[in-house]
Amino acid sequence: MMDLSRIALRVAQGCLIDVRFLSNRGREENGTGDHPCMNADFRGDRFAYFPAFGSCAHAVHVTRVEEEGDEIFLHGSMGDMKVRVRVSPVWLDEDREALGEWRKEKDAGFIEQEFERVLE
Repeated sequence: MMDLSRIALRVAQGCLIDVRFLSNRGREENGTGDHPCMNADFRGDRFAYFPAFGSCAHAVHVTRVEEEGDEIFLHGSMGDMKVRVRVSPVWLDEDREALGEWRKEKDAGFIEQEFERVLE
């Protein structure tokens, strides 16, 4: 059983999110790179996240969760695209600083609206 609530709580403490888009054979095609993130929500098997300083939330239909060391991998899809989302700890001071700035600037109401939109 997937415990997406535990992952959302972990993101709330500040994590890095990296999305890798996969081919039909499961090979990496491209990715977003690490983005600091501290806002996530879930509903059923859907997991949503809002990157720090982002303009919208993104939702993943999760089919499988793997843990490797201190990293969590969510396997699933975003629309027609197969994806693997990596949730990992924040390592760099610049990412910690970005999350600190985001705490001051984030619009919680807007983020909640975005989560409602993508988790419908």
